[in-house]
Amino acid sequence: MVQTNPFVIEGYLSPEYFCDRIDETALLTRHLTNRCNVALIAQRRLGKSGLIHNCFYQKAIREQYHCIFVDIYDTKDLNEFVYALGKGILTALKPKGRKAWEFFVNMLQSLKSTISFDINGNPEWSVGIGDIQAPDTTLDEIFAYLEHADKPCIVAIDEFQTIASYPEKTVEATLRKRIQNCHNASFVFSGSKRHMMALMFTSQSRPFYHSSSIMGLEPIDRTVYRDFANRHLARNGKTISDEAFSYIYGRFDG
Repeated sequence: MVQTNPFVIEGYLSPEYFCDRIDETALLTRHLTNRCNVALIAQRRLGKSGLIHNCFYQKAIREQYHCIFVDIYDTKDLNEFVYALGKGILTALKPKGRKAWEFFVNMLQSLKSTISFDINGNPEWSVGIGDIQAPDTTLDEIFAYLEHADKPCIVAIDEFQTIASYPEKTVEATLRKRIQNCHNASFVFSGSKRHMMALMFTSQSRPFYHSSSIMGLEPIDRTVYRDFANRHLARNGKTISDEAFSYIYGRFDG
């Protein structure tokens, strides 16, 4: 895919449109392939999700793992978390073929009757929030799948600090216990609220204390980013001056 604007602000296209983060990609990839969970902490719009997807694209990961990305920013309680997690897993498995997703669907005994299929026999996540009557049971089924999947799994949970605001006060401990006993999956806990994420992973009183390596992100180097932009703009006969780039880079903090 060739696009005129190299500034991809939504989603991830390919390494061609992913600027720099060479060291960060190598470090995160190394952590994940060594079964080390990671807390990825940085302010919004610095490219945490892009970095995760760029790691998913690496050959060492994309051919050996099931890669699952779940955004829980809009979730409000454990039910909605379980809903988002189940939907994210099924979405990731559907392109992998029937064998991959069928095993997951069969593990979800508590929701099996609510998952529909299209005319081609592919599953659709037609589950409603209200269909999750026993979220702890469904969560057990999801983690049972992760533990017994045909490939090791990498699960990235975006805006992870959201769970701290759920009305159920034991969610952190519930997840920590399941993650600790899941030996076939690695996790990336990505969050933009630095103070809250720091408390979750560095406070001795919290369940996730010392459970993960902590990574931060800084803005991409100004010169590297400018050269990246001009390389793509040149394909369409355009350019951006140093002055204009510096203004934009500074205006939006990189």
